[in-house]
Amino acid sequence: MKKTVFVVLLCVLTTAVMGACAAPAGPDATPAVPSASSAEVTALPVTPSPAVSTAAATAGVTETRLGIVTEAFVSGGVNTIRIDYVDMYTGDEAVAKALADGSDAVEKDEHGNYYVLNDYYIRNVNTLIRTFPLAPGCTISVVDPKDPGNLTKTVSFDEFGTRMVEEPLMHVKVVGSVIVSMTQQFIP
Repeated sequence: MKKTVFVVLLCVLTTAVMGACAAPAGPDATPAVPSASSAEVTALPVTPSPAVSTAAATAGVTETRLGIVTEAFVSGGVNTIRIDYVDMYTGDEAVAKALADGSDAVEKDEHGNYYVLNDYYIRNVNTLIRTFPLAPGCTISVVDPKDPGNLTKTVSFDEFGTRMVEEPLMHVKVVGSVIVSMTQQFIP
């Protein structure tokens, strides 16, 4: 009996892992596309996300990733974003990754030491643009440009959309293929 239960659990876990590792298809994965103009984004109405249930947002795989939000829009009454995942490095690791990439972000100081400007390097080795719905009540925190001492403030989806001219770098928490929170990364 124990062996049968183990085999069944192993099959279920293998299927779940294989499904999570498979290349995204359908509405969750789209080819790289240009961003919508700010006029298209700012015209969006304030819309709750009724089609995404809270239960769906709390089930499934959870991940927190950093990415560049390329578009914010409403699709079928659901607040939605497109995001390009990236990695951000600082210090010696930033220099090493930038050198490995052959990036022109690496410079030499007067002593011949390598550095990257502002001590960070953003690497994008996979240009897949992912599309995610936002859960109802998704928290969106952004850098407050009016008060640099206050690094973040919470904004509505519509206000976030008006900031899309800059394609913000955001930490997103994805639960069950739905974004439940987004926090902008401060960049000097």
